[in-house]
Amino acid sequence: MTLFHEVFPEIPLEGVRVVRVPPNPWGVPTIDYALLDAYCVDPGCDCRCVRVQFFPREPLAAGDGPQSSAKLYFGWERALYYKELARHGTDGGDWKRESGVSLDPSETETPINRFFLKILEELIEDPEIVALFRRRYLLVKEFAREGKSPSS
Repeated sequence: MTLFHEVFPEIPLEGVRVVRVPPNPWGVPTIDYALLDAYCVDPGCDCRCVRVQFFPREPLAAGDGPQSSAKLYFGWERALYYKELARHGTDGGDWKRESGVSLDPSETETPINRFFLKILEELIEDPEIVALFRRRYLLVKEFAREGKSPSS
């Protein structure tokens, strides 16, 4: 997975979603967090998902809270789509994890991570954000099919 803005640095960051974290019992500061999205750059993969992380808009002092959220995933297709990918061995992952919002398997499930999962679940209720993820996914896949890499 590669950050969208590493693939397309010329696209202004103004399209980045910013969310204000609400008061919470886990010590996550009530500040603005930027949502940064990353996509698979394997031209042969059709995973149709996005990896999302939330980063504070301003750096936090040590001990003031997490410098980023856990890696979260959102697959916008129905579970059956991912089940078919898994059946054909082309998804590279667990089809049950791919559909909907989930925590990266390398991450530990904690109250803070569940908190950020809930924020992402609320965000994807907005059809505009889902459409944005789909558009960006298609742009990255087209870029990858042309044989380019983010460093080129």
